[in-house]
Amino acid sequence: MYLPKVAGGGTKEFVLESSLAWVPLWEWVYPAYLAMLAIHILLSILAVPLVLYAIVLGLTHTPTELRSQTPHRTVGRIAASTWILSLVLGVVTYLLLNHVYSYEFVAA
Repeated sequence: MYLPKVAGGGTKEFVLESSLAWVPLWEWVYPAYLAMLAIHILLSILAVPLVLYAIVLGLTHTPTELRSQTPHRTVGRIAASTWILSLVLGVVTYLLLNHVYSYEFVAA
C-alpha cells in the first residue's frame, strides 16, 4: 500500500488539529502513531519468511516428523503471533490516519 501511495504523487501526513487539544494525552498521539507504524512495518517484514518457512515445513513433512523432528510448532507460533500483531497494528494505524484524525495530502 505504501508504494502505490508514493508512486501516486505524494503521501498522507498525519495532522493533529488544535481543536482536539482537550483529548487526554493529546501530545502523545503522534509519537504513539509512529511507534505503532514502525512496529507494524518491522513485524510485517519478519512475518513473511516465518510464515513461508512454517508452510514449507508443513507441506514437506509428515505429521509425525513435524512433531518430533522439526521446529514447526515453535516457528508456527512465532509466525502467527507476529502476523496477528502486525495485522492489528496495521488496522489501528490505518484507522488513526484515515478516520480518527485528519490528514493532509503532500505532493511529491
